[in-house]
Amino acid sequence: MRQSLLTCGETRIRTNCTDCVCAEPVQILLEAGCHLPCDDVRYLLSHFVYYSLGSTKAIFTMLEHIKMWRDKLKALLFEHIPEMKLSERYSSSILDQNAGEAIDKLERNGIFPYREYGLQPDDYRLGDRGGATVYHFINYPWVAEKAFGLGFRDLEEHWDGRTPLMKHSHDLKISRPFIHYIQWLIGGFTNLVPNEPILVDAYLLPKRQVAHLLLRKLGDAASLNQKDGSNEEELGLDCVKLFLKSPTGDGCACGCSNSSHGCYPITIFLSSYFQEYRIRYGRRSDCYEAAIWISEKMLESIAEKDESCAITEAIFRAFTFSCLTFKHGLGHTCCLNLGGNPSLKDIQSYREYHREVRKEDYTLHCKLDDLVAGFMEQFSCETCSFSEFIQGHWVPRMKQAVDELKRPYLSEEEMSERKEEVVVVNYENDENDDDEYHNCEEYND
Repeated sequence: MRQSLLTCGETRIRTNCTDCVCAEPVQILLEAGCHLPCDDVRYLLSHFVYYSLGSTKAIFTMLEHIKMWRDKLKALLFEHIPEMKLSERYSSSILDQNAGEAIDKLERNGIFPYREYGLQPDDYRLGDRGGATVYHFINYPWVAEKAFGLGFRDLEEHWDGRTPLMKHSHDLKISRPFIHYIQWLIGGFTNLVPNEPILVDAYLLPKRQVAHLLLRKLGDAASLNQKDGSNEEELGLDCVKLFLKSPTGDGCACGCSNSSHGCYPITIFLSSYFQEYRIRYGRRSDCYEAAIWISEKMLESIAEKDESCAITEAIFRAFTFSCLTFKHGLGHTCCLNLGGNPSLKDIQSYREYHREVRKEDYTLHCKLDDLVAGFMEQFSCETCSFSEFIQGHWVPRMKQAVDELKRPYLSEEEMSERKEEVVVVNYENDENDDDEYHNCEEYND
């Protein structure tokens, strides 16, 4: 398979070459009955581009070969159990997830397909006995398009508790092909249920769902976009707009969300965007520049001039919370602290220290609430667009609020008594500790 890439005359990896003979050795080996282990096929479908494991034509040849064998299996099923022809589950498309069921039915009738065809029990020609579909392991939209064209249709089947969309939202790598595959799954071939849960234990918080996990990862991607000059279409970020107005909470309790149901998907998206931006570009990176960019690129059509609009309030709250995080170390007490792939233990224990954090940040939370209420009222009365409001009103007001919070809340007498102890930190001229938050409560005693 790897040799097919070395001999392929097509320089564009995602293009299926026409006159090239790169796939002929693969075709010969497959027709000769070489072993095709399930694990190897899974790995090839997932990583053949990333690890240069084969040409696109060779992968397509393998899929065509698999289709031929699945048709053989279906013919064998209909021959020995004719009533299966009446089942739409077996007659409407290529056997994929249900290939294992078909084999089980045949074996119960005394027909053993692997023995019949001289194949080993883990040979992928007759299906994935673990119950996965090809779409659970494909990572590239042009390969998915080929599989769909061949007749593979199991886009919404669960394996290990997850549909292909669930799995890839959870495992998403921030690079163009993988994001484009998510976009392909969303774009027209699935009856998308964006609020279908990924972590489904009702007694655990957060109750993360497809929208939350996907937008967390794409929030990270947006922070890269902001600096590398890519547009939203190139990174597939336009697909997040399908989720941005979702009012589904994840059960968290944090000042970054005013909802009793927890963080909305848009809250996760923006919080992740600002957090990743700060991590990548340092503590003194420009949160105002980041806010202006994301408002222009993603939020113009989302924010509504309505004081009661929960999504608009969530946007202003995420912007303002993130700015106070940049400038004064306001801490999240929501699932943003958990990372992308938390363990069960992490999920069970993630709230243990939150009460103390929120108590320490009480003054900042009060300021946050006042600022957000003011922004909502003012924005509903203005005639400008959302991005114009951010640049012309939100940025100046936040700079003013940040300056107000820098001032020490100590009397002159207290300042004199504590002048040897208290160091008033000038955030604008601080040249040290770029990666360290400063606790504003030190100035609010």
